[in-house]
Amino acid sequence: MKTTSLALLVALGLSACAVDSASPVDDPTTTSQAFTRAGGAVGAIGDLPLAVDPGAPPPATPVTPAAQGSLVRIKSAELDQMLVDALQGTRIVIDTTRTSPTIYDDFYHCSYPNQAIRDSLMAECVRMVGTARSRCLKEVNDEHPNIKQCGVVSGPFHSYIDFGAVAEYAGAEDVGFQGIETMYRDATGPGGVTLDINYVRATVNAQTTRAWFTGEAQNRATANVSLTLQSNQPTIKCVHSALGCPDIELTNMKLTASLSGIKPVVGDGTKLGFDKVVAKLDFNRNLNNVPDGLVTIFLDVDELIRNNVAKHVERALGLEASRNALNKTLTELAKRKAKERNGSIGIDWFYGAWFEGTDTLVVDYQPCPRMGCGIVGPVNGAKLP
Repeated sequence: MKTTSLALLVALGLSACAVDSASPVDDPTTTSQAFTRAGGAVGAIGDLPLAVDPGAPPPATPVTPAAQGSLVRIKSAELDQMLVDALQGTRIVIDTTRTSPTIYDDFYHCSYPNQAIRDSLMAECVRMVGTARSRCLKEVNDEHPNIKQCGVVSGPFHSYIDFGAVAEYAGAEDVGFQGIETMYRDATGPGGVTLDINYVRATVNAQTTRAWFTGEAQNRATANVSLTLQSNQPTIKCVHSALGCPDIELTNMKLTASLSGIKPVVGDGTKLGFDKVVAKLDFNRNLNNVPDGLVTIFLDVDELIRNNVAKHVERALGLEASRNALNKTLTELAKRKAKERNGSIGIDWFYGAWFEGTDTLVVDYQPCPRMGCGIVGPVNGAKLP
């Protein structure tokens, strides 16, 4: 099944969710945060998982940039609604038990075959002190260098992103996660433990998916997308080669991807884009029934799972084709909304974008002249934004 990467997850949703304004002043009729989806009411934006520490002091009040042209406004609720519509049925799967359905698509992939053993050994090194720590880290680098291997891989994959029908029709490509495998760790005393991730997954729908905007320094904006995950029971299956080992349940599992620094593409003010992608996997788990000798192992595995999943999502979003698809969708979103407001007048180029209020991305653009788009502008010698 051919489906560009998780970036298109965000791209597809962004392609149909903006509210326009002719000036930097808010339209009081568009400030409501409550919204509904097919199937019933959904909570206000304040109920969404904001990427902000509630105990942190309030940030300094940002200065809203002066508009240079016309404005388009995109609300968090609209981003959320359209992502669900565009990605209905898309699945994200993380599994090492080989019980999940498989995908086989060929794609170019780079892996780091020594990463798992490096993570394990370096975790032991950092618990040392003084020269012992530095000597240990050097030995790890000498014996297990950070090798990168690239090539075409075919599967089968049990951990992957499998896009839904609407996303596939738009050209998205499934992405297999190479390198998420059964984990083995030496234990105190005889033997060691083998740990498997037991079919953790999410399917995009109105109950599992939320999207919202947050602000950054200098009034820049980030688009966040969060998926609630579930798993077979137990979430982590543990087998000890010599002794008993408790299985572990992970709860409140949530995968979040953030696209930061939304702005005109550097060198081409006719397009919108973003700076970078940051992903994270959050969950809770209870180690009350885990023997003391195994607690450290499970803590190390926690970080390995979080880091491994986050890296795969970030790489998927960072693929050139994915980034291009997202940039194109952001651009077409603003252009279409401008035409809805101004009739046949579209967007010639973008001046900038920023975060406003509590949940709004504002895009500042130059309307096309009466003779048509592209007659004057950045691509024809005008000053780039």
